[in-house]
Amino acid sequence: MVNIGDELRQRIVQLCEQKQMSIYRLAKKSGVPQSTLNEIMQGRSRDPRLSTIIQIAQGFDMSIQELFDDPIFESVENGTIEDAEKQAGSDV
Repeated sequence: MVNIGDELRQRIVQLCEQKQMSIYRLAKKSGVPQSTLNEIMQGRSRDPRLSTIIQIAQGFDMSIQELFDDPIFESVENGTIEDAEKQAGSDV
């Protein structure tokens, strides 16, 4: 089962290569602790928080929409997204 953490990790690698940016530099620019980014990059954080994803996007000087506007995310299963939305709704 593909999840958002797997796809986000691929997108971070892609953007770091494009922008010639290290994970250390992304951590400094985004304000996300390097340990959190390491957890994402090593696959130990499979469902990062929305606030973390927003900070990562800001670290790349882009909106969250731009971060997710990539074919990488087409393989994320609808069930995963729907489950995330249900969970977010239950937290309100």
